[in-house]
Amino acid sequence: MLFSCAGTYLFKSNNGFRTYYTLKQDFNQEKEHVEKLELKINTIKQDIKNWQTDTLEKERIARQDLGMSFTNELVYLMPTKKTL
Repeated sequence: MLFSCAGTYLFKSNNGFRTYYTLKQDFNQEKEHVEKLELKINTIKQDIKNWQTDTLEKERIARQDLGMSFTNELVYLMPTKKTL
C-alpha cells in the first residue's frame, strides 16, 4: 500500500518525478565531490608520510620550495614556466 502511494506520487505527479530526478542529480554530484575530496585527503596524507620518513623529500622541499642551501653552496635559479 505504501509503495503504491509513493509510486503514484512519484510517477503520476510531474512535480514528484521532477523532485526525485533533481534530488538524485544533486546526490550524485555531492557523491562525486566527496570522492574527489577523499582522493585529495589521501594524497595529502601520503605527502605528509613521505615528508616525515624520507630525508631526500625533506631536502627537496627545503631546496625547491623554501630556497634553502648548504653553507658555501652556490645556488643557480633557473627560470620556470611560472616565471616566464
